[in-house]
Amino acid sequence: MPFLNMVAFLQELKGETVSIELKNGSTVSGVVDNVDGNMNTHLSDVNIAVKGQNAVKEPHVTVRGGMIRYFKLASDYQKPLERAEKKQHHRIVVDDSFGKEREVHTWRASR
Repeated sequence: MPFLNMVAFLQELKGETVSIELKNGSTVSGVVDNVDGNMNTHLSDVNIAVKGQNAVKEPHVTVRGGMIRYFKLASDYQKPLERAEKKQHHRIVVDDSFGKEREVHTWRASR
């Protein structure tokens, strides 16, 4: 399997329902609206469960990427994975200093 950027995969989860466990043990569940380059995740129709407290419903929440421990995905994550892999085939060809062409994927950090 070729290299796959985690953020590129998470960006393909738009419209999917996910649960995110935070580093403080809280759980945030909702529909993904957007994921930016820092893994900040924007959710709608959100339930927030904090340990020892009642769950809270919010219409929109942004979860800072650095606070995320992990994402819990639905069992059908194959479609977003395939979309992310398909985007990887869009490439840029760069002529390096030695006169050879090398392939660089559009969302992979350059070396």
